[in-house]
Amino acid sequence: MNGEDISQDSLHELEELSKAIVKHELVLNVVRRVAAHDYDRLSEEDLATALLALYPNVEGEEDLDLTKDEMRSTFESRRTREIPRLKEMVEDELRREFELLALLEKEA
Repeated sequence: MNGEDISQDSLHELEELSKAIVKHELVLNVVRRVAAHDYDRLSEEDLATALLALYPNVEGEEDLDLTKDEMRSTFESRRTREIPRLKEMVEDELRREFELLALLEKEA
């Protein structure tokens, strides 16, 4: 392997990283808009790209043929299921942290 091969490999890695960052940013923007219930500013392409990033096992575009209303329903359904579970996880973690702090204070 010579210096030219290394630079080509590095270039390829940078291109892949760049694509991943762009995809990540798009997903974040979609999630922010969904969280703000700002569905009107979401394009079908944004949703399809975000879905592909979030669910890479989707076979093809026919599986992504969802309307904004269907997408809204899907996100709302996930949000109502996931938020209570995430809240419980955070509360459990905080409870453990406070218990640990209390033990450390007793030992001090």
